Order: sequence, then structure tokens, then C-alpha cells
Amino acid sequence: MPVTFYPGVNHTTVAEHVFGLLLAIYCDIVPPRNFVKSGQWKRLTGHELFGKTIGIGRIGKEVAIRARAFGMNVLGYDPYGDDTVAQVHNVTRLSSIDDVLKGADTAQRIRPLNDARCASSGHRRSTSGSCRRIA
Repeated sequence: MPVTFYPGVNHTTVAEHVFGLLLAIYCDIVPPRNFVKSGQWKRLTGHELFGKTIGIGRIGKEVAIRARAFGMNVLGYDPYGDDTVAQVHNVTRLSSIDDVLKGADTAQRIRPLNDARCASSGHRRSTSGSCRRIA
């Protein structure tokens, strides 16, 4: 089964996944859920997203929309990006990915999977095109 790259496909799903992970990790959602499920109540505090800064890349438009809804500041870098999209979604465009990483509290970088990235993480491509851990 060939795996191909289709820019713009699943961008909403990816952006929502970014925020699902961001909420789970940054706001520390899983441990309190586990306590409640086990019948315990232990007050734990996570961090708030409000007022934080997120760095975005190519899938950034959809992430920016959600980040602004959380009251976050948005920094972006995309050498091929559209200034109009950045203005409409109140994204501060920076000149390099390093500048984004220096200024952001958290950052997302979505990159297409290729053979080199798969191999560099100790994985290999399966016949379906997915990346599987080498045993």
C-alpha cells in the first residue's frame, strides 16, 4: 500500500490531536482521572494554557484557531506561509524556527513521516507504510 503526502488533508484532526496531547500533558489530566476512577480524591494542580505562548508550523492555522480560543499567544514560522492567514488568526510571524522555540512555552512541529525519520527513531517501515519498532 503506497503512502503519499497530501498537504491539507487531516489538518483539523492533527490540530485537535495536538490540543488533546497538550491538555493531557501540560495540564496533567491523567493522574487526577486515575485517582477519581479508583475512588480517591487527591487535589493535584496542573498548569494553565491561558496566557502561554505556542509555536506553530505548517499545520498552524488550525492549531492557531484553537490556541486563541484558549487565550494563548501564537508564534509561527513557515517560509511559505501566508501573511493574510497570520494576520487573521493573530499569529506573530518570526524569521526562524529557533526564534519560535526561544519564545514559546510549548511548540508543535508536525513533519511528514519518511524512511529517514522512521529509521532514526529505531523503527522501520512496515508493508502498510506505518513505522514499526525494530525488535
